[in-house]
Amino acid sequence: MHKITTFIILLASLISTHIFAQEDTKIEHFGSITIKELNTTKCPIDTTAKAAFLINKIEYILKEDDEKGYILIKNVHQRIKIYSSDKTQLGNITLKYYSPKEGKKKWIEEIEGYTFYNEDGSLKREKVTQENIFEERVNKYYKRTKVAFPKVKEGAIIDLKYTQYSDLIAIDFIPFQEDYPTIDYKATVAIPDYIIFLKKRKGLYKIDMQEEKVTASSESIGSGPYSGTRTVVNNVYTFEDQNIPAFNTREPRIYSVEIYRPGIDFELARIYSTQHSYKDFTSTWENVCKTISKSPNFGNQLKKGSYYKEDLERVIANCKTDLDKVNAIFDFVQQHIKWNQYIGIKSNDGVKKAYKDHVGSCAEINMILTAMLRDAGLNANPVLVSTRDNGVRTFPTLNGFNYIISIVHLEDKPILLDATDDFALPNILPFRAINWQGREIISKNKSEWVNLNPVNYAKKITSISMGLNSDGAIKGVVRRTFTNHESKKFRENSYLKSDEKLITKIEDKYPLSVDRYSIRSPKNRAVSRDMFQFHSDKLYSRIDNKMYVRPLICFREDYNPFKSKKRVYPIDYVYPQIEKYIITFAIPKGATINSLPEDINLEMSDQLCTYSYKVKKLEGAVVVESELRVNTSAIPSEYYTEFREFYQKVVDKQNETIGITEPEQV
Repeated sequence: MHKITTFIILLASLISTHIFAQEDTKIEHFGSITIKELNTTKCPIDTTAKAAFLINKIEYILKEDDEKGYILIKNVHQRIKIYSSDKTQLGNITLKYYSPKEGKKKWIEEIEGYTFYNEDGSLKREKVTQENIFEERVNKYYKRTKVAFPKVKEGAIIDLKYTQYSDLIAIDFIPFQEDYPTIDYKATVAIPDYIIFLKKRKGLYKIDMQEEKVTASSESIGSGPYSGTRTVVNNVYTFEDQNIPAFNTREPRIYSVEIYRPGIDFELARIYSTQHSYKDFTSTWENVCKTISKSPNFGNQLKKGSYYKEDLERVIANCKTDLDKVNAIFDFVQQHIKWNQYIGIKSNDGVKKAYKDHVGSCAEINMILTAMLRDAGLNANPVLVSTRDNGVRTFPTLNGFNYIISIVHLEDKPILLDATDDFALPNILPFRAINWQGREIISKNKSEWVNLNPVNYAKKITSISMGLNSDGAIKGVVRRTFTNHESKKFRENSYLKSDEKLITKIEDKYPLSVDRYSIRSPKNRAVSRDMFQFHSDKLYSRIDNKMYVRPLICFREDYNPFKSKKRVYPIDYVYPQIEKYIITFAIPKGATINSLPEDINLEMSDQLCTYSYKVKKLEGAVVVESELRVNTSAIPSEYYTEFREFYQKVVDKQNETIGITEPEQV
């Protein structure tokens, strides 16, 4: 009896170990890992990675349902290894999905999860329970489900599996690369062959597509004399790869990673009901815009204007020009309705309610703006936009746009407007909305592309007057002027902050002690100015009786941030910009200048960037002017090598010094 009991205990132990901790065998099924995976301290394909997807598998299956019509099933299995303690937040998974209160929607079921971790040398497994799963409504159209994995710490592995159902025939963008390396990747899409999807790849990382036909089932079609059966054959598309590197977004001047993330889009194009009968869906951008504009939560919202009539009359009462009307109406809407952070192209609760409650979505706010501009006699239309986080869609898709701004035409000069942002101005859009092109809805049957990239320079001009103090410190005054998007950025960063906090911010960034600070904000919000006095003994070096001063002192790059020898993404400056410094350095009385930087003029191909550095020696002072001009919003990657060399020359020049021999002490 004792031997039998011992055998049963041993067998149970072996089975338990096999379930979640086999020694070396690669385990792909959910809820089971290897000891080797748990004890590994570095990612085998990238030793610098702080986390990795050991498994990332996505499966789409499109089926017909007798009650709901088509049902799209999405099965997901993700296994993530956490190598660094600062990535334990990866154990908090958020799944956001389209789920309106009425109509077709998505929903999630069958969530399962485990955390595997090492405790005092023992392998532990903690199961995700219902107490770890939270579902909440984001707004009228979206829900999110949060999964909080227990016992997550450095070295842990989280294993997640869930199924998402949808009665919408809409396949999400399928990414090939994540922000962390992926060891084992597989994406499968199974679609009945009488349903046609357009397929469009995006990004630079490629995974070959395998295609096969698989018989799924037989079904009855038609009725009466036209009835019959149809064999359902699925087109199965598979994308499979191993050891995929992380999607590298650590290079400078990459602000919107989703624009470049590699993957594939599936867009519904046609459904055949019989061999010769079919229904077309999105095939052109015109059709996409027609479908959107006919929605009652879009087009109809632009026709309602009685709720603001009295306010509009008052707002434009003293306007003398159309431009005055644009500015007055924009300012009013911007101040009257605050954005609730909801992004979408359809009204949430209706424009009247948003106007009354002083809170609304981006669609509601900018549709109200458009309607008021129209009622003021101006040529205004809504513009559909894909935000930077939504990426760029290169072929027609209903999911291509997720944001709305407004456009008004004055003497054929377009003015882009977004009243959701407290600091935005006419033709100065918030960062999220500056994304290549938008689609202007001129009427139900007409739409046109609109360039969203800014054309006006944003300037940052810094004037520095300084000299060597009697106590050996450099003392001076800095005056800065910001225009257009640089002014917007400055106001965002300084809004409602005390002078003390702004002084601390400067002192944390630069080796300066700030003695006094002030902001001058003209009525023209496209211009901002500030001024501060400073002193510092860390802005020059001394060898014997010689001192060496970099004219740009601390307002320069110490090194070239563009380190990579190759780059596959554009250098994103967002908007054309000018950074100019005018420095006047007073020479100590009796001192001698023994070296000065030489003037330089640099120019890239196609005038993409220019740089000038000029030095002028005056009596008792040296004046230096440095100007970097970027003439485009983004520099294409094919210019990267040239740009990197250009920028290195800029950095080298800005780090050159003025050599001064101080007067001998008597």
